[in-house]
Amino acid sequence: MRDETRQEKLEVQDHLISRFLERASIRRSESRGYQRYDALKGQYEETEGQAAREWAAFCEDHLQVGHVARSRGNPKTGEKAISDTLEKMRKRLTEWRKYNVDDIDVAYKRFRLEERLLSQKEAVGHDNAENNMLFQELKTELHDYQKRLKKQEHDLHHLAQRERSSVNEITHINEKLEYFESLQEDLSDKLRESEEVLETSKRRLFDAHVRRDAGREKKTKLLESSELLTRQRLTDDFEEKVTLRNELIAKL
Repeated sequence: MRDETRQEKLEVQDHLISRFLERASIRRSESRGYQRYDALKGQYEETEGQAAREWAAFCEDHLQVGHVARSRGNPKTGEKAISDTLEKMRKRLTEWRKYNVDDIDVAYKRFRLEERLLSQKEAVGHDNAENNMLFQELKTELHDYQKRLKKQEHDLHHLAQRERSSVNEITHINEKLEYFESLQEDLSDKLRESEEVLETSKRRLFDAHVRRDAGREKKTKLLESSELLTRQRLTDDFEEKVTLRNELIAKL
């Protein structure tokens, strides 16, 4: 029984060690994931700040150009026209961010081409636009940028799928970690119970040893007592004394 209890305790300890090592590996993976997330978050915030500063400088430069143009008497490139264009660009940028357009440079060039196409169409007339060579060149160039943006959207779709897969993997790791923590608690309880059983068995074994030693001592004393009764010399001496007693009684 003692060997079985000890073997059970060793098996529980081995199981706990194995689970602990697995949990440690999961912890390391989770820690690397959090570090990567923090790094990406910091990079994102830095990029956002840089983009805000560049946009403010971009607007300021264009407004300065509008101010100079207005002072020279050119209403088409005046401050209001520039402000309207900047507002239109701001709305487009918001739209691109909403749909996760990654290549802003390509999107911006497409936007400028659309503006040029519209201006060219107004300049040559809607009916004559299709026959205008410059209009066709701008249209072809716009189509090329649209294809490039389509490819960007396709790549972003795959990137979003990979991101969702990573999130699902982290969620699965967290669930597995919670399961191992719960399992460790159960195994710790079983280990404590096994230790209590082992202590009880040790006490019982000690009591059994005490009773065994007491029984051996009692047996030794009984053997010594019985030896006095069965020894031949003592028996002969007893018979001689009985005979002597009887003779003395007869003489009296």
